[in-house]
Amino acid sequence: DDPIIQEKITASGIPQEQLVVTGLPINKEFFRWKNKRKIKRTYNIPERKPVIQLLMGSLGSSATYSFSKQLAKIATPAHIIICLGKHESDRSRIEQINFPPHISTTIVGYTNRMPDLMAVTDLLVTKSGSVSVYEGIHTNIPMLLDATKIFIPELYNHEFIKDHGFGDGITNRKTLSSTVDDLLTHPQKLHAFKRNLASYKSKRGDFAISNLVRKMMH
Repeated sequence: DDPIIQEKITASGIPQEQLVVTGLPINKEFFRWKNKRKIKRTYNIPERKPVIQLLMGSLGSSATYSFSKQLAKIATPAHIIICLGKHESDRSRIEQINFPPHISTTIVGYTNRMPDLMAVTDLLVTKSGSVSVYEGIHTNIPMLLDATKIFIPELYNHEFIKDHGFGDGITNRKTLSSTVDDLLTHPQKLHAFKRNLASYKSKRGDFAISNLVRKMMH
């Protein structure tokens, strides 16, 4: 239901009555209540530190490693969840990064508990894939999207996040640590992102699609 999207649809000539905005179907666990303290205990996440999650998905390998090295440079105490996904071979290299004492880490391999990990995340550093972005929006997590290399189909995700005040983009990996430090030392910026996210009415794709199919079959 975004005006910019509507303009593109109108220009394409597709009849409006043939279009339904449903929202993206995501794991139903994202809609269930989470015991955040229990999740933090499970992953050895300190209770009072801001939590940054690094999620590079299929980019994996070099991106996860270089972004992790930059996050090791932040001056503000924080806990970093580094998600390897299927790139388990990267674990040993990332474990060799010299994180200072004020930065604690949890390195996670392939997991089906992403809804839990996002529930305890205060800032998401991620690629700009639509699934990751939508999960972040639904979970009300301020985002920093990797804009060092943008795939054309994902370009609008960057515009959408910025236009709606949900986060920002990282155009140079070397600026990541200073950008994160700025957000953590000026929490009003993070709070503004969260307020904008909380006020955005995202739709449950699973309900909308099933209702649409049911309607079409009658």
